[in-house]
Amino acid sequence: MLCTVLLAPMSVSAQDEEQVTPASDTATTRTWYDSFNEATNVARQTKRQMLLVYQTEWCRWCQTMNDSTWTDTDILKMANSLIFTRIDGDFDTATVSKYHVTRFPTTILTSDQGIEVDRFVGYHGPRDLQEEITRALEGDGTLWELERLLGESKNDPKIMLAVARKYLERGEPSRAIEFLERAGMADHSGDAGVADDVLFAKAQIKRDERNWYKAIEDLKQLVKKYPESE
Repeated sequence: MLCTVLLAPMSVSAQDEEQVTPASDTATTRTWYDSFNEATNVARQTKRQMLLVYQTEWCRWCQTMNDSTWTDTDILKMANSLIFTRIDGDFDTATVSKYHVTRFPTTILTSDQGIEVDRFVGYHGPRDLQEEITRALEGDGTLWELERLLGESKNDPKIMLAVARKYLERGEPSRAIEFLERAGMADHSGDAGVADDVLFAKAQIKRDERNWYKAIEDLKQLVKKYPESE
């Protein structure tokens, strides 16, 4: 089954959230950090995970999230246990490069040491984002968990495809291609229902690389081989 996701940019402003100077008891302090380095220091000191919110001023969907998701009471309650950090993708290019952020908005959940746990690319409403973060905190659907499952089921094309998608979200197309190739070989007959997704993902990668002709070739092959695919 094919699914096309339109990801548009967005930005967030402080609005109603109170800017609080981190206190010694930061485990119960609700606050937004604007400095990655400061947030990292607090996360390490308090053993709290970080939620890095990448935005830009020109990003329409960032502003939409600011007006809805980031003002939601239940979402803000999560700041009691997570370090909420806003990062302007146009200015903090060092961390944009560090985490391979290629689209805005992008929200990244990290460990208290800044190691990426999972990311949520594009617009997410409050309920959707809350569920995604909760699942990631429990280890469900993260790259680590998928790779563990793949170790147990080495030839499962669906898990391979899921891993490939995680690498695509992380801005690592070469690793994604590796797992897409493996998924395609494991589902060469198409019985597992991922072969069409593999072709579509490859076309997306070529499109992102501005290799238009190769992208079109992959899409033509997809239409020819799987005419019923969504």
